[in-house]
Amino acid sequence: MIEETFDIVDNDGNPTGEVITRTQAHAKGVCHRTAHVWIVRDNENGLADVLLQKRAANKDSFPGKYDTSSAGHILAGDEPVESAIRELSEELGIEAEPSDLTFIGTFPIKYDKEFHGKMFRDNEIAFVYIYNKDVNIDKLSLQKEEVESVEWFNIDDICQAYEPPRDDAFCVPTGGLDLVVEYLIENKMDIQDSFEIRPEIVTIAESSKKKMTMFPEVLSRVNDAYAALEKSVKECNESYQEVKAENHSNIEWYIQYMNLEKQVLISHILFQQELTVCMEELSQRLQEKTKKSEAIINQSQQEVYKYKSMLGIKQNPAPKIYPNDPCPCGSGLKYKKCCGKK
Repeated sequence: MIEETFDIVDNDGNPTGEVITRTQAHAKGVCHRTAHVWIVRDNENGLADVLLQKRAANKDSFPGKYDTSSAGHILAGDEPVESAIRELSEELGIEAEPSDLTFIGTFPIKYDKEFHGKMFRDNEIAFVYIYNKDVNIDKLSLQKEEVESVEWFNIDDICQAYEPPRDDAFCVPTGGLDLVVEYLIENKMDIQDSFEIRPEIVTIAESSKKKMTMFPEVLSRVNDAYAALEKSVKECNESYQEVKAENHSNIEWYIQYMNLEKQVLISHILFQQELTVCMEELSQRLQEKTKKSEAIINQSQQEVYKYKSMLGIKQNPAPKIYPNDPCPCGSGLKYKKCCGKK
């Protein structure tokens, strides 16, 4: 079997006119080209998922690790896009056209690492493409020599996996991931310029405060909780401005953005929890106030009936109070245990 040959390239990925075999390229660490395809889709949370392949156990590098959707070497004389299309077909059974792929950039990969007891020297310029057509993973035809399985991952989870300590289940090259995150931020994700208190929370808070004016201590708790929410959002915005001003990779920037967004979300949840407790207390107090009002009215009716009787004024019989009814004096006890005692 004739061994694959690659174009030797310069640091920008341009062929020098020389070729080298696959074995020599990885034994000597000679620079060559690869094509990487990332398959992406929108998810129900307004973010993005990426399809990763789990490399076959017999691969000469990073066996059994989750990697780019599809990737492979660019053979001598081939163009990057035709290699990307070939790898999609061979590894996943996806038949694509050049117009289905979006080129998003290149990045270098260089490392020396031992696999299967043998030194592996990689030195490549990777050409990266996005494929975002619908993909049903149950209908893919996997090349078992290369790919053990495929799985959708949320882009947030992959970025977090590269936070220290790095998740060893993944071998996705950070240069490629950084390009993909940049593409998704520009084209797929709803990234905010600043954080704000959600409009529905503002409306609910204002409406709730109006109902609490007769109970100042409950209103004070709601005001304190809302002030804490405002403070948290303000602090997150200040941190966000600092993050945007610093020189971060797309992955680092996105991870910090996600963390701030989560802080804002948690602050909203904490306010809603405190508001719920206060509304329950308000409801209980209003019920108690209503019961007392009813008792006062009932007692007043009894007294009016008694005075009219003393004056000899004809009137309808007083409302009968049964032993187990609440006592009209407002004590909260049953009538038979209070004013109705014999």
